[in-house]
Amino acid sequence: MPRGRNGTRARRGRRLFVGVATFAAAVIAMVVPGAAAQATGPAPTVLKVHVNLPKTSSGLEAAADFSNAEVDVFYQEANPPDSYSAPLMGTGTTDANGNVTITLDTSMVTDPADLGDGNNNAFNATVAAIWSTGIGTGAERDMILTEGSTTPITMTPDPSETVTSNTSFQASNINHHVDSASNHVPVLAFNVGNGMNGDFTMTHNTSTDRQTKVQVAWSYSGTAPFSVGAFFEEQKARTYSTTYSKGESYGGPFHDYVWANYNSWKWSTQTCGIRGCTRVRYKWELHDWTGDLTNDNPDPSCNGCGKIGVVGYNVPAYTTHSDDTVLLSPTGQKSATRGSSIIYSYGESVDFAGFVSLSAKATYGNITSVTWHAASSGCSSPQSRLLWGNGYTVPNAPIVQSNCFIRPTSP
Repeated sequence: MPRGRNGTRARRGRRLFVGVATFAAAVIAMVVPGAAAQATGPAPTVLKVHVNLPKTSSGLEAAADFSNAEVDVFYQEANPPDSYSAPLMGTGTTDANGNVTITLDTSMVTDPADLGDGNNNAFNATVAAIWSTGIGTGAERDMILTEGSTTPITMTPDPSETVTSNTSFQASNINHHVDSASNHVPVLAFNVGNGMNGDFTMTHNTSTDRQTKVQVAWSYSGTAPFSVGAFFEEQKARTYSTTYSKGESYGGPFHDYVWANYNSWKWSTQTCGIRGCTRVRYKWELHDWTGDLTNDNPDPSCNGCGKIGVVGYNVPAYTTHSDDTVLLSPTGQKSATRGSSIIYSYGESVDFAGFVSLSAKATYGNITSVTWHAASSGCSSPQSRLLWGNGYTVPNAPIVQSNCFIRPTSP
C-alpha cells in the first residue's frame, strides 16, 4: 500500500469513468463581397454567473439583496507544482438580480484537455462569490471551462461558510499539496468473444495528453465526511502508453471490467476576494495515471472489506437491429475500433476520502480506444464473430457487446 506525502499509509480507493470520443471542429471565415476575406478572431471565454441570496445556517438572510457580490475566477494549472497561487482570470460584481457576466483572460492557459469533441480547449477553474465578512456570505466551486465558450452557472452560498477579513485586499487562491494516495478506477467494460482478440489502449501524443475528469471530494477539516464537488480534469499529462490485450490468443473469451491505477492528490486551498477570505478547504483531486491497467482490482470494496478483485460483465442478449452489428471474419472485415463520441457514467466510492461516492468520465478517441480483431480460430460456422451496440452503432455504443453465436436473420 502506498504511503501518503506526510509519511502515513494512504488507503486505496476507486473511481469510475465514462467514455467519450472526439471529432475536430471547423474554423469558419466570413467573406465580405467586394473585399478581401477576413479571418474571424477567437471567440471570447465568458462565464455568466447567477448567485443565490446567502443565508446563515439558521435560515436568516446573510445579505440584504442579490447585488454587490464580488465574483472572482481563478485558473487551476495543468501539471501543477506542489504549491502555487492560481492566477486571476477575471472578476465582477453582481447586479440587483444576482447576475454578472465575466469575460476571462485565458492567456495563462497551458496544456488544455479534450472533453470529447476532439478539441484541446478545456481547463480547470475555481469560482468564488463573496458579499462581505460574516457567516454564510461566501460561495465557492470548482469547474471545467472551455476556451471560446460561454458557460452559465448558478452558485448557492454555503450556510456554514465563514468569510474572514482579507488584510491584503488582493484576490488570491493558494494551493498546497499535503497528501497523496493511489486508487484503481474502472475505465472499460471489456468484451472479447470467442474467435476474437481485443486491444484496449491508453496513451498520449503531442497534442492530446489528458482525457479523464472526475468529481472533487472536499471537506473543511481534511477528514471524513467529504462532500462531492464538481468535475475536474486530471491534473497531470499522461506520460505512459499501455495496451491491454485479451481474447483467443490470450486464454480465451474475456468479459470483465478493466481498471486503471491513478494517483490522487490532496490539496489545502484557500480563496480570497478583495472583500474577504473563505475557509480553508481540503480537496482530493485526480492527479496522474500510473500506466497500469488490470482486471483484478486490489482496492477494498468497503471499510473493513477485502479487495474488489475481478468484476465480471454480463453480456446481454442480442436485442439490436442487424444493421448496427459488425461481423468480423478472418476472410472478411478483420477488425473494428471503438473511438467516437461516447458518454457513459460509472459510480463508485473512494476509501481514502471516507468512501464518498463519486462519478468520473473518460474520453474515448485518439488516445483512448479499443480495437477488436478476428482470430483464425475459436468461432466456427454457423456461428459468427459479432460486435453489437444494443441500439447504437459499434463505434458509438456506450458499451460494445461481443460474442460468438448464430447471427439472427431479422430484424
